[in-house]
Parts: sequence; C-alpha cells; structure tokens
Amino acid sequence: MYQVGSGSGRFLDPQRLHDAMSRAVQQALWEHKQLGFPIAVWQDGQVVWIPPDEIVVSGPPDPPAS
Repeated sequence: MYQVGSGSGRFLDPQRLHDAMSRAVQQALWEHKQLGFPIAVWQDGQVVWIPPDEIVVSGPPDPPAS
C-alpha cells in the first residue's frame, strides 16, 4: 500500500486519509466564510470565485477521532 510521508504510518489507512482531507477542506471553507474571503473553484472549465456569503459550510469541522 502507498504510504504518504515517512516513519509514522499515519496515512496507511485510506479512510483515515480521506477523513483528514475532509476535515481540512471543511476547516478551510469555514475559515474563509468567517473571515469574509472568497474561494476559487473550477467550474465548467474555468475558475469561478465564490463570495463568502455563498460558501456552503455547516460549521467548523469536528476534531479528529482518536
């Protein structure tokens, strides 16, 4: 199995990697919305800026499970 990073083995499990990436995206979206910063997305072959009031996010991500 492919291992990201070295030594720790933290990302050997694809589900844990997916969960970590999902939390990171949720955190970034939440922070952009809270700070009033737009986000850039790829849509129909071009970059589209989404204003902060149109960012759909429920809240800060849950902390990682232990």
